[in-house]
Amino acid sequence: MGARTSRNNKRTFTKRAVKVILFIALLDLQFSYMLAFLGREQIAESLSSDITQVIIGTILGYLAKAFFETREEERLKAKKGLDENENVN
Repeated sequence: MGARTSRNNKRTFTKRAVKVILFIALLDLQFSYMLAFLGREQIAESLSSDITQVIIGTILGYLAKAFFETREEERLKAKKGLDENENVN
């Protein structure tokens, strides 16, 4: 139980927001299947297309954010390492 609470504390706001957005989008995607079953194919197709765009956009946005954050962290670590080496000499 202790490991789970520490894992939850490490989740960032962005991770939680992306998880909620994807969950709602996947849930909404099921509505397009229900609409198609009820004979509303045009609306179902439009809804599926829009929801797929939301899913792809959310994932790409999160991946871009994570990439740039990681790159910045690595740059700061490298800079800190160089500063420590200069102080030693």
